[in-house]
This record gives sequence, C-alpha cells and structure tokens, in this order.
Amino acid sequence: MDHVSFFPFHNRHIRFLYDGQEMQGVVVDSIPYNEKAFSTQYVYIATRNMRAWKDAEKIQDNRAMRALEKKIDLLKITNPSLINH
Repeated sequence: MDHVSFFPFHNRHIRFLYDGQEMQGVVVDSIPYNEKAFSTQYVYIATRNMRAWKDAEKIQDNRAMRALEKKIDLLKITNPSLINH
C-alpha cells in the first residue's frame, strides 16, 4: 500500500497481511525522517504488546518501546481492515 491508501488505517487498531502473514496491531509513523531506510518504513506494534508499549511510553522508556516495535514497509501490507472494539 502507499501512504495515501493506508491513511484511513494509520494509528488505528487493524488486521492485515504482511508478506503473507496475518498480523494485528497498530502501524504508526514514529521513525524520524532522517533515520528511515526508505519513505514507506513505519513501525508496527502488535496487539499483544500494546499495553506494555503504552506503559513504556508513559515513563518515556524509549529502549523498551523500541524492543516492542517492528519496522515494516507499507508497500508490503495488503488487505487491511479495522478492528472495532
């Protein structure tokens, strides 16, 4: 997916395929521009890691946050759908 088509799913709890693997969580653009390997590189936080990630964010523990994240390429995301709670 490109930036424009992914916009409705950005920073939302979603389910999607990534390189054929089903994933669910949140995809955010939290990588500083000068640290990106390519412009479509974003951060994925798996649903199972979201609570721990938010706890680390509250105390500004960047090391713990980064350990719970995975860098992904938007171009490899297919079939996204929102997870409604």
